[in-house]
Amino acid sequence: MTCNICFSKKIKYFNFGKFPKSHDFKKKNIKFKKYSFILKQCQNCSIIQLDKKGSDNTFIPRFSWIKNKEPTLHLKYLHSKIKRLIEYNKKILFISEFDKTIYKNFKNKKNISILSQIISKKKYKNQYQIIKKIGNKNLEKVKKKIGDFDCIICCRILEHSYDLHKLMQKIKIFLKTGGEFIFEIPDSKKPLIQGDISMLWEEHPLYFTENSFKSAMYYFGMKVINVKRFLYPQEDALIVTVKKHKFKKKLNLKLNYTHAQNYFEKCTKIKKKTLQFLNSSHKKGLKTVFFGAGHRTVVYINYLNIKKFISFVIDDDRNKSNLFFPGTNLKIYKTSILQKKKVDFCFLSINIGLEDKIINKISSINKNIKFFSTSKESKYFNNNYE
Repeated sequence: MTCNICFSKKIKYFNFGKFPKSHDFKKKNIKFKKYSFILKQCQNCSIIQLDKKGSDNTFIPRFSWIKNKEPTLHLKYLHSKIKRLIEYNKKILFISEFDKTIYKNFKNKKNISILSQIISKKKYKNQYQIIKKIGNKNLEKVKKKIGDFDCIICCRILEHSYDLHKLMQKIKIFLKTGGEFIFEIPDSKKPLIQGDISMLWEEHPLYFTENSFKSAMYYFGMKVINVKRFLYPQEDALIVTVKKHKFKKKLNLKLNYTHAQNYFEKCTKIKKKTLQFLNSSHKKGLKTVFFGAGHRTVVYINYLNIKKFISFVIDDDRNKSNLFFPGTNLKIYKTSILQKKKVDFCFLSINIGLEDKIINKISSINKNIKFFSTSKESKYFNNNYE
């Protein structure tokens, strides 16, 4: 196998086992198909990649109500940056539907276009569909129609790409000489260091840090000229300004080639400690549940292989109520189930910012439940797992 970025064959592999699709909810308790999750890190460019196999439509959600929830507070900065460009009469191209949070504030302005809507009026379920459409489209014809642009905005797309070379070549044709890309991406450095198991997601083939992203751009003939970091619990966000560049020598970057190995070892350690804790609790007759039926919980429960220790999963999304949780025979119930069921421990697998709110809600029903978090940064994380 070769690296998807620099095509080097110097790769290190780490097998995390098999996972179901995070959106594979079932109405009946039937067998779930699982997919191998192998994390690989290139020992040349340092990019961490998820190697998984499936058909084109394998990882597209079957349910229309499943939405990707991305952090948005930092987009105020990007909004102000774009506003200044408009004031200077710059021509701007937004790549996808996932830029709409910003685009909607400027859609009535001249010199503003959105590529995914130009090439198709279809509504996309996720980033993969947009990337596929861009990859299959003859964009030279589109360029003749809309021209080129001073600035191209692309939010939360690159990390979803299986062939980033192809995507970059496709969208680079719209950039004017001297123009700039503005990419918004998640920064995986924190979850990699912490051993955040739930960082893994079948929709993310690529896991960037600030320096590894600079490395990737180098192989695409692009130079990072500015990086703005925004701090969040669990995973920071980066807004990166990039320009075309002809390099005379190789970039001198301090690249970390052991991130994936250290991450794998941390996850293995947490798995061992958590299994010991849950096995001991189970033998004592203590009941454990999880709150949050999102992709974080899917990865956590399936990687740790702890479904036999879990009574059920709680989620107040009405669409998930009474469905079977992906990869398990566990039923999903609303919080009100706690009025009928005995529970001793509740693992929170949600956004850290919502933990106190959920704890207060559950405690109003059962004040004796003890809470833990699956997130290393949370004050409810059990340090005994380390």
